[in-house]
Amino acid sequence: MANTVNQPDGSSASSLNPPGPAAAADPTSWVQRYLIDWSAEDTYSFQASGAKTIDGVEWSVGSTDKAVATTGIQIVNGQGLNMAPLTSATSEWHDAGSGESAPRVAAQVKAGSNPLYSSTSYTQAYAFQAIIEPITELSANHNEYGLGLCKGNVTYDINSTRKFDSSVFSAVSPTIGPRMAMTINSSNSGVNGSGEAAVHQFFELVWFPGGTVYASSSSATDFVEPLSATTFQKETTTNTVVTQTLSSLSWDADDMYAFVWIANEQAPTAAAIEIRIKKFRMLTLGA
Repeated sequence: MANTVNQPDGSSASSLNPPGPAAAADPTSWVQRYLIDWSAEDTYSFQASGAKTIDGVEWSVGSTDKAVATTGIQIVNGQGLNMAPLTSATSEWHDAGSGESAPRVAAQVKAGSNPLYSSTSYTQAYAFQAIIEPITELSANHNEYGLGLCKGNVTYDINSTRKFDSSVFSAVSPTIGPRMAMTINSSNSGVNGSGEAAVHQFFELVWFPGGTVYASSSSATDFVEPLSATTFQKETTTNTVVTQTLSSLSWDADDMYAFVWIANEQAPTAAAIEIRIKKFRMLTLGA
């Protein structure tokens, strides 16, 4: 006689009527792969000590010469990752032909010994989110900061940014608003949003196979579901190569970095600016 076992859904199963296979992970759900609360980390100067591995992910640092000495790229326990560019040196999110010159902290997405998520597949979408607040507000034209993705050699990058521009955002005061900025093969372009009604602290980039990217931002002060921050949301195609070989895309998770940055484009006359990155996370769509 077969033994019968009642199942959680009210059905029964036995050796003659075995239970069906377990349900697969929902391919339409976002799964968090990495989270860092910068305020919970020990105080650490990236300028003084270089790269740091946190919870298995290596965070590198760039353009330290364009940041305030010692404290310009620094984790402060109880606060977050503070970043402040020099007022005496011009820095930009992208210099044509030479890549970023903005002070920044970055992590590899898939490659390297300590990436954000080494199991990212070529057919997965992935999202990057950051909570960034101004400590000293933007106050000069073209100064900006944000969340970015770039190829290792910086021929491709895309950013969700917050920018001061007295012409573009003249309808609000201060004249600050959101922007999607991008570079493809060293050619820069961007799309502006409307001037802010409230300070945008939530920044997001969502990348889909093939190179379509959504850049978003809003005044949310904590993470939200990917693609739900519609205060500012723009999309673009960032891959110029058409191919059927997934691993041969011009840029994908294999050679991609996620980074946070701040730029002072008005040196030597710009006022001091500073930001605090409170949290960062990466998610993938499906298991």
